[in-house]
Amino acid sequence: TKYRRIHQKNMDLNSLRCSAMLKLDQAKKFKDFQEIFFPYNMDFRGRAYPVPPHLSNVGSDLCRGMLTFSKSKPLGPRGLYWLKVHLANLAGADKMSFDDRAGFTEKNMKSVRAAVTN
Repeated sequence: TKYRRIHQKNMDLNSLRCSAMLKLDQAKKFKDFQEIFFPYNMDFRGRAYPVPPHLSNVGSDLCRGMLTFSKSKPLGPRGLYWLKVHLANLAGADKMSFDDRAGFTEKNMKSVRAAVTN
Protein backbone atom coordinates (compact mmCIF):
# COMPACT_ATOMS: atom_id res chain seq x y z
CA THR A 1 0.00 0.00 0.00
CA LYS A 2 0.97 3.63 -0.32
CA TYR A 3 1.27 4.02 3.46
CA ARG A 4 3.78 1.15 3.69
CA ARG A 5 5.91 2.53 0.87
CA ILE A 6 6.02 5.97 2.50
CA HIS A 7 6.74 4.44 5.90
CA GLN A 8 9.57 2.32 4.43
CA LYS A 9 11.01 5.35 2.62
CA ASN A 10 10.97 7.34 5.88
CA MET A 11 12.73 4.50 7.71
CA ASP A 12 15.34 4.26 4.95
CA LEU A 13 15.98 8.02 5.06
CA ASN A 14 16.27 7.93 8.85
CA SER A 15 18.81 5.12 8.58
CA LEU A 16 20.86 7.09 6.02
CA ARG A 17 20.73 10.18 8.23
CA CYS A 18 21.90 8.21 11.27
CA SER A 19 24.73 6.66 9.27
CA ALA A 20 25.84 10.07 7.99
CA MET A 21 25.73 11.51 11.51
CA LEU A 22 27.92 8.69 12.84
CA LYS A 23 30.47 9.30 10.07
CA LEU A 24 30.45 13.06 10.61
CA ASP A 25 30.79 12.63 14.38
CA GLN A 26 33.76 10.30 13.93
CA ALA A 27 35.41 12.71 11.50
CA LYS A 28 34.87 15.61 13.89
CA LYS A 29 36.77 13.69 16.60
CA PHE A 30 39.77 13.28 14.29
CA LYS A 31 39.74 16.69 12.58
CA ASP A 32 42.56 18.20 14.65
CA PHE A 33 44.94 15.26 14.25
CA GLN A 34 47.75 15.73 11.78
CA GLU A 35 47.68 12.02 10.85
CA ILE A 36 45.37 9.11 11.57
CA PHE A 37 45.85 5.45 10.79
CA PHE A 38 43.29 2.74 10.14
CA PRO A 39 43.77 -0.75 11.56
CA TYR A 40 42.89 -3.61 9.24
CA ASN A 41 41.78 -7.20 9.70
CA MET A 42 42.55 -9.90 7.17
CA ASP A 43 40.19 -12.76 6.38
CA PHE A 44 41.15 -16.35 5.52
CA ARG A 45 41.36 -15.46 1.81
CA GLY A 46 43.89 -12.69 2.44
CA ARG A 47 41.46 -9.83 1.91
CA ALA A 48 42.05 -6.80 4.12
CA TYR A 49 39.16 -4.90 5.70
CA PRO A 50 39.34 -1.72 7.79
CA VAL A 51 38.28 -2.21 11.42
CA PRO A 52 36.48 1.13 11.98
CA PRO A 53 32.86 0.69 10.88
CA HIS A 54 31.97 4.32 10.21
CA LEU A 55 35.01 6.19 8.89
CA SER A 56 37.63 4.63 6.65
CA ASN A 57 39.46 5.21 3.40
CA VAL A 58 37.43 2.47 1.69
CA GLY A 59 34.04 3.61 3.02
CA SER A 60 31.31 5.56 1.31
CA ASP A 61 31.86 8.65 -0.86
CA LEU A 62 31.12 10.75 2.22
CA CYS A 63 33.92 9.03 4.16
CA ARG A 64 36.46 9.26 1.38
CA GLY A 65 35.52 12.87 0.69
CA MET A 66 36.29 13.88 4.27
CA LEU A 67 39.76 12.31 4.30
CA THR A 68 42.95 13.72 2.84
CA PHE A 69 46.37 12.13 2.67
CA SER A 70 48.85 13.53 5.18
CA LYS A 71 51.70 13.30 2.66
CA SER A 72 50.96 14.31 -0.89
CA LYS A 73 52.45 12.44 -3.82
CA PRO A 74 52.37 13.22 -7.53
CA LEU A 75 49.89 11.28 -9.63
CA GLY A 76 52.71 9.62 -11.53
CA PRO A 77 52.99 8.97 -15.25
CA ARG A 78 49.60 7.24 -15.60
CA GLY A 79 47.79 8.84 -12.67
CA LEU A 80 46.10 11.62 -14.63
CA TYR A 81 44.94 9.08 -17.21
CA TRP A 82 43.27 6.93 -14.54
CA LEU A 83 41.75 10.00 -12.90
CA LYS A 84 40.15 10.86 -16.24
CA VAL A 85 38.87 7.30 -16.57
CA HIS A 86 37.36 7.52 -13.09
CA LEU A 87 35.68 10.85 -13.86
CA ALA A 88 34.14 9.34 -16.98
CA ASN A 89 32.89 6.40 -14.90
CA LEU A 90 31.24 8.81 -12.46
CA ALA A 91 29.61 10.63 -15.38
CA GLY A 92 28.05 7.37 -16.60
CA ALA A 93 30.42 6.84 -19.52
CA ASP A 94 31.56 3.47 -18.19
CA LYS A 95 30.64 1.21 -21.10
CA MET A 96 33.55 2.15 -23.37
CA SER A 97 37.26 1.47 -23.49
CA PHE A 98 39.56 3.17 -20.99
CA ASP A 99 41.08 5.31 -23.74
CA ASP A 100 37.63 6.43 -24.86
CA ARG A 101 36.72 7.27 -21.25
CA ALA A 102 39.85 9.40 -20.88
CA GLY A 103 38.91 11.07 -24.17
CA PHE A 104 35.36 11.65 -22.91
CA THR A 105 36.75 13.48 -19.89
CA GLU A 106 39.06 15.56 -22.10
CA LYS A 107 36.10 16.57 -24.28
CA ASN A 108 34.13 17.57 -21.18
CA MET A 109 36.99 19.28 -19.33
CA LYS A 110 35.19 22.64 -19.48
CA SER A 111 32.27 21.13 -17.54
CA VAL A 112 34.66 19.43 -15.09
CA ARG A 113 36.41 22.73 -14.36
CA ALA A 114 33.05 24.50 -13.97
CA ALA A 115 31.92 21.88 -11.45
CA VAL A 116 35.13 22.31 -9.45
CA THR A 117 34.86 26.10 -9.26
CA ASN A 118 31.19 26.03 -8.21
